[in-house]
Amino acid sequence: EAVAAGVRIMRGRTVRAIDGLVVTHDGDGGPARIEGDAVVVAGLGPEAVASLVARAPDLRVAAGPAVEAAALDLGIGRADTTKFILGIDEPLYLSRHDPPASLAPDGAQLYGLMRYLAPGERHDRTATVDQLRRLARHAGIELVDNGEVLLERYSHRLTVANGLPLATNGGLAGRPDVDALGVPGVFLAGDWVGPSGVLADASAASARRAIEAIVAGRAGSAPRRSRTTAVLR
Repeated sequence: EAVAAGVRIMRGRTVRAIDGLVVTHDGDGGPARIEGDAVVVAGLGPEAVASLVARAPDLRVAAGPAVEAAALDLGIGRADTTKFILGIDEPLYLSRHDPPASLAPDGAQLYGLMRYLAPGERHDRTATVDQLRRLARHAGIELVDNGEVLLERYSHRLTVANGLPLATNGGLAGRPDVDALGVPGVFLAGDWVGPSGVLADASAASARRAIEAIVAGRAGSAPRRSRTTAVLR
């Protein structure tokens, strides 16, 4: 849909700096620049944004701390009935992702198990793995060498969301908005941006909000020369 609408997607071009409406990135022969009518910085956390955008304010406090978790992925080669477990006294999570998603071969299932981490928490790998394995056994998944466990993959620290809405910041309404950088024509989109949603919902809502701001800005200004529309990945 994007390509059909005239978007040019540039792969493997690392962005090095954003100064106003000028984006500097790695080109085939060295640094290259793109200048646009507007720039949307999407999918990055506050620190990564600050490292790229010239004169960017500190947005971490308003965004709230990053949400992190230790994760254990389990591929099981048999049918099972347990679908979801959420801890009450411990920050634990278990969900069967296949089905409903199509992430495993026929007859197999993919489970995701997580232990959410407190901001800045340092945790012991062995103790966390043991805790997640106990959670798996509680769900009826026996982690024994009987051929049923097709995949076991542990990740010690993953980012679940780039910001956690805090009541002390005003909840969702207190998060940085799409124009929080304070640079004309430069907007944000991500799971920590804007007053609506969390995770993918927040990313989509803030992206729409950013585009609406761009369209509104163009409607209130004189026609400008058309420039390249590009998505750098």
